[in-house]
Amino acid sequence: LSLSLSLSLSLSLSLSFFLSSPLPPKHSHDLLFRAIRVYGDAMNIIGTSGEDNVSKWCEIANNLADVFRKKANYVEARELYEKCIAKIELSLGTRHPLLAEVCNALGMLAKKEGKYDEALRYYLHFYIYIYILHFTFLFCRYYKKALKIAKHLFGKDHPHVGMYLNNLGDVYRKKGDFRKAEGIYFKAIATLEAALGPEHVEVAEALNSMGLVLKKRADYEGARAHYERAIAIVLKAFGEKHYKVGIYLNNLVRSLLLHSMHFLET
Repeated sequence: LSLSLSLSLSLSLSLSFFLSSPLPPKHSHDLLFRAIRVYGDAMNIIGTSGEDNVSKWCEIANNLADVFRKKANYVEARELYEKCIAKIELSLGTRHPLLAEVCNALGMLAKKEGKYDEALRYYLHFYIYIYILHFTFLFCRYYKKALKIAKHLFGKDHPHVGMYLNNLGDVYRKKGDFRKAEGIYFKAIATLEAALGPEHVEVAEALNSMGLVLKKRADYEGARAHYERAIAIVLKAFGEKHYKVGIYLNNLVRSLLLHSMHFLET
């Protein structure tokens, strides 16, 4: 049993790595089906007896739900995410770090479905958790322990914080609150640059997001600067044929056209 469990967990971690990397459509399609099978096997082997196993089961179930979300199987994804939340809250408590991860994933799912108010609730749940960890030391006698936990789990410049900020900014942008989205994207870019360096592809994603909101606010020069920087990063990382280059270039061209139209009108 331990060998099977070890193998399943190893495969699950490997699949998580590959699923987070850009792949050609054919290979990505095959890998998603392999992921579903392996994650399902791992969940059956682990079971849910004992606190440690609940944590592992929920981690793998969350990964499987991510796969369903990537395949646009939103009903199956939501069912698994909600089951994870119920198990974590029951067995591990409402401040377990895995709960924050699942809430972020559910926020991404709700955003995909166009349920922006629901997405905000899940993203804000994650941020409440972050701030409790970082600032509890100001309000209680266990401040040293709270600070140690916060630094251990995330640190002030952890890349996950930057990525979650970018997700939260996306929701505010799609709700039309561009001023608030801009402020959040600014924090996301600063956090990701500090954690990953100024030329990381996650920084490019946040720069592109900032370009989108600046375009909406008619700051076309600002949008152009952010798009051009994002394009330079992905060109260096992936080459000119990567799909992200096409997306960012398209956004840049649309912004330039709007700028030209605005200039002619004024």
